[in-house]
Amino acid sequence: DALPDPDDVTLDDKEAIEEVLEIYEGLTDKEKDAVSDEAKDKLQELLDALHELEVMEEYGDQIANVQALIDALPNAEDVELTDAQQIAEALEAYNNLPPDAQECVDTDKLDEAIEALMALQKEYEDKQAAAEVEAMIYALPDPEDVTAADAEAIYAASQAYENLTEDQKAYVSEEALERLEEIMDAL
Repeated sequence: DALPDPDDVTLDDKEAIEEVLEIYEGLTDKEKDAVSDEAKDKLQELLDALHELEVMEEYGDQIANVQALIDALPNAEDVELTDAQQIAEALEAYNNLPPDAQECVDTDKLDEAIEALMALQKEYEDKQAAAEVEAMIYALPDPEDVTAADAEAIYAASQAYENLTEDQKAYVSEEALERLEEIMDAL
C-alpha cells in the first residue's frame, strides 16, 4: 500500500519498487502463492510503468521525433501514391528505434497509412496489367481484317486476358472484351 498507483509512478519511486520486487523474489514458492493476485498484478503494473518512464527518459526525444513523423502522415483515406516516400521515412525512423522505445510509439496511423498505400499500389499494378492486355487487344486487326496469320497474336491477347487475376480483369473495359470476342469469332 505504500507504493504509488501505477498511473502516478515517477522515477523517484524506482528504489521503493525495486525493494518490493527484491523482497518478492526472495520469497519461497509457497510464500509467493500466499501473495494475492491483486498485489502481484500491481507490482507488475508498477514495474511496467517504471520501465516506460526509464525508456522515455533515455529515448524521449527520438520517440517524440518518430511520433511527429507518424502524426504528420495523411489519414488512411487521404493516402496517395505520392505519399510513399513520407510513409517509408516514418517507417524507417520507427524501425531504427530500439524495441523498448518502439513500444512507446502509437503506430496506428502508420499501420493504416501503410495498408492504404499497399492497396493503392496493388490497384495501380492491377490497372497497369489490365492496360497492357487492352493494348494487346487494340493492337489486333479489326474483326473484318483478321486472317489466319493473326492467330498467334489473337491467342496471345486472349491468353494474356485469361492470365489476369479477377481484380485485374475488372479493369479491362467491356469494349476491349467485346472487341476481343469479335476478333476471336472472326478467326
